[in-house]
Amino acid sequence: ASAHREHRAGRRAGPARAVDAARGRPEPLILMASSFSTRDHDWTLVALVLAIATLGVLQIYSATRETVWKGAHFRQVLWILGGLALMWLISQIDYHALMQQAPLLYLLCVLGLVAIFAIGEVRHGSRRWIELQGLSFQVSEFAKVVLVLVVARYCSELPRDVLSGVDLLKIGGLVGVPMAL
Repeated sequence: ASAHREHRAGRRAGPARAVDAARGRPEPLILMASSFSTRDHDWTLVALVLAIATLGVLQIYSATRETVWKGAHFRQVLWILGGLALMWLISQIDYHALMQQAPLLYLLCVLGLVAIFAIGEVRHGSRRWIELQGLSFQVSEFAKVVLVLVVARYCSELPRDVLSGVDLLKIGGLVGVPMAL
């Protein structure tokens, strides 16, 4: 029963957590998997994504074969390989560590959305982009992931399994603030 409560609170159960608590050290922000297992991934999903990506590369090749953009499909292959590497890296992150940081990430998200009004770059008639050191990104894309984490953490910390009307209003408030910005 206590392992279930620890899991619902977003904490790791087991001896590793007890050792850290006994030493008085905080858990690290991101915990990496200790070993790679083929069971850790949904290989059907990966195969479907690669099949769709392959079709995209073939279409780019076909559309640009006799034009000044020939060879553009190689860039797409590089982006796909980079995406696969990023997917593997992200899959190694323990989501419990992210859940612990959800309030901080939410605060950064809201501050970033407010910063768009002050330093945001206008593109195609709307102010959505922030440029930092030559890289431009949309804070709203970061906000989508953070909102999933915040709502998941809120729901996991509820003492019951059924959401009440008040709980739904609180979730609406958590989602509504970034949405309004």
